[in-house]
Amino acid sequence: MQDIYIERMDAAVGRLVRRAFFIAVGWPRSVPAFARLALVQAGAAKKRADNRSRGIPVPAFMIVSVTRRCNLKCAGCYSHATAERERAEGRPDEMDSVRLARVVSEGSALGVSFVLLAGGEPLVRVDDVCALARGNPRVVFAVFTNGTLLDDAAA
Repeated sequence: MQDIYIERMDAAVGRLVRRAFFIAVGWPRSVPAFARLALVQAGAAKKRADNRSRGIPVPAFMIVSVTRRCNLKCAGCYSHATAERERAEGRPDEMDSVRLARVVSEGSALGVSFVLLAGGEPLVRVDDVCALARGNPRVVFAVFTNGTLLDDAAA
């Protein structure tokens, strides 16, 4: 049953990359970057398939909560409530940057090719977020952000 979900996710990632490439054709200067993306994604899909054949299911997509901290205090926020509970239990609000980098690079080595950075507010760690992207050029990063910390330097 688990393999069905992983296969469907792999197929969805493939469709997403193909659609992005065809959209990019409208902007010729972006075509080489999207062609590289397609090749990288094909390589990651092969890694995942090889791992699956050895009994190691690896999804294409990973969600990483880089912090519980946030610059806002929204009512009902799951991250804020979780952070309070974790602090009361003596647990940290986030992974240190070395462990965070290791988790992402290990995932990439296994074939994870998309990483959603969530939080809290991931951009309270903008330097770590940028370092992750620079250190893992074969991974597509999406950042789930409230946008209030997005400035020219972060962009």
